[in-house]
Amino acid sequence: MFLWFLECRVDICIVEVGLGGALDATNVLEQPLACVFTSIGIDHEAILGNSLEEIATHKAGILKKYGNAVISHQNETSAFQSLVYQCKNNKVNYVCSGVAQIKESVDHSSKHMLVEYTTKTLMTTYEVECPLQGDFQLINLACALDVIDLLKANHKDLFLIPTTAVSLGCSKTTWPGRLEWVEATGLGRILVDGAHNPAAAQALSDYLGNFIATQLSHVEGSFHVHWIFGATKGKCIDKIIPILLKSLADGLNPKQGRIKSDISLVGFSQPDEMPWICSWPTDILHSKLLELPDVHFDKIQQFSTISDALETLKVEHPNLPDNHHLVVVTGSLYLVADLFRFLDPAKAHIH
Repeated sequence: MFLWFLECRVDICIVEVGLGGALDATNVLEQPLACVFTSIGIDHEAILGNSLEEIATHKAGILKKYGNAVISHQNETSAFQSLVYQCKNNKVNYVCSGVAQIKESVDHSSKHMLVEYTTKTLMTTYEVECPLQGDFQLINLACALDVIDLLKANHKDLFLIPTTAVSLGCSKTTWPGRLEWVEATGLGRILVDGAHNPAAAQALSDYLGNFIATQLSHVEGSFHVHWIFGATKGKCIDKIIPILLKSLADGLNPKQGRIKSDISLVGFSQPDEMPWICSWPTDILHSKLLELPDVHFDKIQQFSTISDALETLKVEHPNLPDNHHLVVVTGSLYLVADLFRFLDPAKAHIH
């Protein structure tokens, strides 16, 4: 990877850590311009630990003595405190990012939010369009803006980034498979989100809860959510599924009887050259769902592929799309990749 960057003579590399930090293969850079920590949640417990403190400590392993870091807003104090402790222990110059504020109210069908944020280093006030869905993107956006201004402050001659360029970059940002609405023939717009851990499931649940509440205020009769779910073997289904279903209940008690929910359990394609990754078998997923207390679906079905699940949905609900139904594909980014390949065979290269 680094040889390819060198051969391409790139101006700057943004290197995403694969797993954790301290022991990850990407952690060979001796003097990164900045180490960036986005929101930390419980994931990969078998390797990183079962607590946010342990996971944050693992991730802080990318810090370099006397280096620079940006810590995004953390929903859990324990994760934030662990990162700050490791920064201080390594004498790192660190910035604690905040949350951007929405300036223009938008509904969930809008393609953008107009937001404002004042950075912590240069105190630059940015007013930018954010085309990404979900309140958590206000945290991500603020973090990105703080990284830009940290680089501008520390390397004035290297990073001559005008505010107009930052605004343009924000407005053109895309994030496939993360709270993304895509068109599917015979089904209309479906919501796609690769939520594969409790924190990501909570973000999807929060977004769905608001969306469904809005829909219920505009339609008569029942509202039907069709989940298409697949997950990597080892993921904590017992935590993810209940969080997702909270989106159908929280704040909707007077209208809860109007909401129906079914789920199609599917596997995903084996990723190339990654034999350690595989999907939960659908029969095991089914058994796990039946064991969960207070989890109810009107119907549970199993399919070998996401294409089978989608085609069956078209047959069972020939009147789709309409305002009374919502299809949600979630549980794994590998499953999302299968969806994209099915919807557009030209994307067969996506893994």
